[in-house]
Amino acid sequence: MYSKEKEMHERSVLDTEKRDDISRDVQEIIENKAYGRDLRNANLKDGDLRDVNLKDADLTDANFKNADLRDANLRNVNLTGANLKNADLRDANLRNVNLTGANLTGAINLRGAILSDAILTRANLSAVNLIGTRLRGANLSDANLTDANLTDANLSGANLGGANLGGSNLDGANLRDANLKDANLTDANLKNAIFIGASLIGANLSAANIENARFGDNTGISKEIRDDLIQRGATFDDSPA
Repeated sequence: MYSKEKEMHERSVLDTEKRDDISRDVQEIIENKAYGRDLRNANLKDGDLRDVNLKDADLTDANFKNADLRDANLRNVNLTGANLKNADLRDANLRNVNLTGANLTGAINLRGAILSDAILTRANLSAVNLIGTRLRGANLSDANLTDANLTDANLSGANLGGANLGGSNLDGANLRDANLKDANLTDANLKNAIFIGASLIGANLSAANIENARFGDNTGISKEIRDDLIQRGATFDDSPA
């Protein structure tokens, strides 16, 4: 008869083997030069990868759940489909990284991270801490940024076409020359944000806080919309339409 004790023992053995596999993957990266390597499907869950250099590596579908990647160098890394749920990426270098379809949900912390020119198409960044993050020129088209904290983030020249920014905090964010075509900004905090030169064709700004937000030379802003924004506390740097 198959005993409960035997079943529990086999589960314990399997859990131990899984932990050993994870430890080996993490140790392999720490001890050997990881940059530029093919590390697809690597299991780095819970790994301590602070200051690690993974530049140019292929980490497609890798598991970084709960990993500590503070100050890590992930420049030019392919993280398509990677699981970064609850990962700590504070001050990490993610310049030109590909995060298409990556899972970045949970208590992930990207505060101060460099994401300039990163590809974040359709990425799930809901409720993520992006305070002060550098996202200049990043591709965030169709990304989920609901309730994300983007206070003081640099999104100049970023592509946010079709992105969902509902309920997000963009207080003091720089969105100069950004593409916000068809973006959802309902209930967002846009106080002190800069939208000069941004494309707002089809963007939804209903119920957003736009106190002291700066606009100017925007496409997609009719006289009616402009008057409404001014009435709600926004300012325009260009001449009246």
